[in-house]
Amino acid sequence: MQENLDQPLVLDDLDRAGGFSPFHFHRIIQAFLGETPADYCQRLRMKKAVDLLQSSSRTIT
Repeated sequence: MQENLDQPLVLDDLDRAGGFSPFHFHRIIQAFLGETPADYCQRLRMKKAVDLLQSSSRTIT
């Protein structure tokens, strides 16, 4: 997930990579991280955006 933050989050792809059903994968990630896969991905995207804004001359627009 961290390497593909610019791509849409598709749980079916992640499920197949881990060998779990979508339901079971979701439960494992939520139990391990304390947040849903979508929330985790969103948090990583926001962190990346903050890092880019702080380390470059880019603007938010």
